[in-house]
Amino acid sequence: MQYTPYYCEENIWQLAAERREAGLASTVALITNPDRSCVLWNQRAAGSPGESLVWDYHVILIARDPAGAGERWQVFDLDTHLGAPVDFADYAAATFAPPGRLPVRFEPRFRLIPGDEWLARFASDRAHMRSPDGRYHHPPPPWPLIHREGAPLFLEWLDEDGPGPGRWRSLDELLGEFDPA
Repeated sequence: MQYTPYYCEENIWQLAAERREAGLASTVALITNPDRSCVLWNQRAAGSPGESLVWDYHVILIARDPAGAGERWQVFDLDTHLGAPVDFADYAAATFAPPGRLPVRFEPRFRLIPGDEWLARFASDRAHMRSPDGRYHHPPPPWPLIHREGAPLFLEWLDEDGPGPGRWRSLDELLGEFDPA
């Protein structure tokens, strides 16, 4: 699994490509909100396990456990202290506050995109990772830019009213879809 800290969208693109090559399906979850301030717990960038962090956006991969007869959902978040993959219910409980416990401006929203569509449509120029003088905030990944001439950049998908694949869901809707218990 290829990984570069602070490049979750590209890490998940690489992981979705590996899974597709292995014949495994996946769903990509783009996590953000209108204020671009989602609180997540147990992220490595926050420091110690159990601490919270505010991301402007985050990207994870959700897939069925191939060893579990396709019944259990797992999360691949390469930036968490929890490991990857982790059972969806365990991940959700350790990463997100229960619905209604945070001010609305910190509650996450989720745009779910089929993995194959993420692979086909994703494009980034990494401009959001550069300071005004052109230097990267964090060292870029070693792989080439994932960019398609004329394709809209994935950052446009962060706007709930803007264009983009998939449908937005609340945390309650996400829990109902992947952890119906």
